[in-house]
Amino acid sequence: MDAARPPPSARPVAVHPAAFGAAVGTNIVVGLAMAGLGLLAFTFLQTVHDLSPLRAGLVALPTIAGSIAGTAVAARLGGRIRPATLVVVGFGLTAGGLAGVGQLDPDTHVAVFITGYTVLTLGIGILGTLANTLVLDTAPTERASSAAGTSETGMVLGEALGIALFGTVSAAIYQRLMARDPGIALPDGAGNTVAGDVGIARQLPADEAATLIDAAHEAFTSGFTTVSTTAAVLLTCAAVAAAVALRRVPARG
Repeated sequence: MDAARPPPSARPVAVHPAAFGAAVGTNIVVGLAMAGLGLLAFTFLQTVHDLSPLRAGLVALPTIAGSIAGTAVAARLGGRIRPATLVVVGFGLTAGGLAGVGQLDPDTHVAVFITGYTVLTLGIGILGTLANTLVLDTAPTERASSAAGTSETGMVLGEALGIALFGTVSAAIYQRLMARDPGIALPDGAGNTVAGDVGIARQLPADEAATLIDAAHEAFTSGFTTVSTTAAVLLTCAAVAAAVALRRVPARG
């Protein structure tokens, strides 16, 4: 009988499968938000607010602190608070930050944007830490490495989906708004990307350049805020699904 049993690596995960799935799903969402919104956020800083790459990185340092703080919060409270509660807090902060970013306009002060984005990264720090902990806690010991690999794959999948989906939707909105703006006559090659249009504007007379840049900033910001608001709604739905899946999982302590 023992000789017929499959090796440990071939056996399915049988401990809290719903919680394991929720953890992997959370990692996918974390990757999606980090990569998809991160790409648009730095484009926003460098084009709409005309910051150099170095200055944009320095301005965004508080968002890194938010992620670190979220990790510390999840590590400290994970042993006392049930995962279902903590995941709702994490998703709530992330969705709240996204909703705040969704209220931007081109003239919004950089500090306001960074504040909203820092709330987002605080939530992501909580979710990422919680998801990785749950993956290891809910998988059998002999499958821990396989479970960790699945979790990491979920994160990478989320990052790829975030860049593809958010980037595509934002670009489509930008191109549509630029093409339909009655206040500008697009030069040849313009109307595709905000970075490209800012570059084209530098070669135009001052009045035409200002008109093109203003339109480009408005269109890109509209695409960015639409994506952020939509993502906030999706993350709210994900919070409900994760809370239901984790409702029977006790606190680690």
